[in-house]
Amino acid sequence: MHSPSLISAEHYFAYSRPLTTYYVAHKINREGLFIADNSFYKNYDVKIELGKRAVGIDKTKQIVYFEDDTVVEYDNLLIASGSIADYPDNVDNDAVRFVSILRTIDDAEKIIALSKSTKEIVILGVGLVSLQVADASKKNSVTVTFVVGSKQILSKNIDVDCAKIIQKRLEARGLLFLFHREVSAIRTKDSKACVITNRGEELLTDLVVVKGIRPNTELLTNTGIHMSGEYWWTNSRGQT
Repeated sequence: MHSPSLISAEHYFAYSRPLTTYYVAHKINREGLFIADNSFYKNYDVKIELGKRAVGIDKTKQIVYFEDDTVVEYDNLLIASGSIADYPDNVDNDAVRFVSILRTIDDAEKIIALSKSTKEIVILGVGLVSLQVADASKKNSVTVTFVVGSKQILSKNIDVDCAKIIQKRLEARGLLFLFHREVSAIRTKDSKACVITNRGEELLTDLVVVKGIRPNTELLTNTGIHMSGEYWWTNSRGQT
């Protein structure tokens, strides 16, 4: 029986993504993010390769193709690609440096670095992650504005009445909310990012934080692997 292999596009051992907001807020250090180290993989005889991004699968030949032009053959393949940030497609190239998602350790460290010289932050969406980023930012006396497509905060978590109570307390702390807004474009203006809403408003800011995720399924395009639910499994007979 062959030892299992674990191949990851990231350069880190297993860590908790939800804790990245606590890392941004300086409530934990970098080491506090990790839930496994090299000894874990050694104990279970797992061959691990980090920083290796898969770009394609041939389920008939039982081969995975990687970005570095290498291939790996498999007997059984578990695809645990999870989700990726839903990055907006209306960001001008020269404004990309002002825009950050929060999904990985690298994303968190980009926000930490940018926050050192930031006076204004615009956050797209107002979910739990967004509020934690705002909480970290307000400690540095940063002006935080939320651009929200819905009519309330935490629309997927709480009802309207509860949202109004929480919103009032957050506004008392200086947080600003623009509801029923969509972002038409993100550009640069006066050496800052300029978030343009569907109402024609222009919000100048030092940093734009994007929330929202979607299934990371690009790897499965044109593979013939059926997608159903939150996991995929292809065995040695190419069945899914």
